[in-house]
Amino acid sequence: MTFCHNWAQPVRSASGKSVTIFPGCASYHGAADWVITMSCMPFAFLMLMFSCQPTSMGEDSLDHILQRNALALGSSTAWQQVESLRIELDIREPGFEVTGTYLATREIGMRIDIKAGDEAVFSEGLYQDVAWQWTPGNGYRNANEQGTAALRHGIEGPGKFYTLKDFHERGGKVSLSEAPGFAEPGEWQLEFTLPDGHLVYYFVDQSSYLTTRELTRRAFHPDQNPLEVTIESRFTDPVSVDGIVRFRTIESRNLETGEWLGTTKITAVEHNAPVPKGFYSGEELR
Repeated sequence: MTFCHNWAQPVRSASGKSVTIFPGCASYHGAADWVITMSCMPFAFLMLMFSCQPTSMGEDSLDHILQRNALALGSSTAWQQVESLRIELDIREPGFEVTGTYLATREIGMRIDIKAGDEAVFSEGLYQDVAWQWTPGNGYRNANEQGTAALRHGIEGPGKFYTLKDFHERGGKVSLSEAPGFAEPGEWQLEFTLPDGHLVYYFVDQSSYLTTRELTRRAFHPDQNPLEVTIESRFTDPVSVDGIVRFRTIESRNLETGEWLGTTKITAVEHNAPVPKGFYSGEELR
């Protein structure tokens, strides 16, 4: 696949770091988490139903697919140099549109701040495996176990600091499905098990070797509704940032009902951005 990167414009932030700005995104919004219409079948039943279909794996092994996927997503050196990450988001979900700033590090934690216009409406973060939330009405409070796990998965899984190959080499459990499962024509389906046992399926395009989709069962917003559903997140609009391919559009749907859950547009990315002390624990919000 050939990419045109002319619209990705590196600029300098106040810290002197290079920040990649994506023009034309400011009026579009999406879901902070990143089709088939079906009845509300259980996730396990859907997997069993699709696994009965025949498939052809060709000569590609798991190691080969992971290696080619890693090459398609940029150099290993570039990925290894990213210790922290700042992403500016436009978020659109049913009934509202907001903007967000997401920051994370490999080891310490993460935080996201959401605004409606100029007004801060929600913040949450993870520091030393303790998650918290803040709203203007309820103030600062600890997040529930489900919400904590969701924030942790966002850091330790592939996509922000690690490729699929990196996750595998760090000891993560990865397998290549021998049946199509949820794979669309021209995709491989890979099964990933996170350290706490959470299962995630990633799909890799057989031509470009780019990651095209993610499929997992979870609550979309655990703080608002703990009900777990099967969520498909589709990645599009790839762009190179500091030698790393990131996807600037993530669209999420409830795979069991076909319901659109939200779309996220990434408008800027900064790698290794400095943050003030106590930022990830939300000290100034207590």
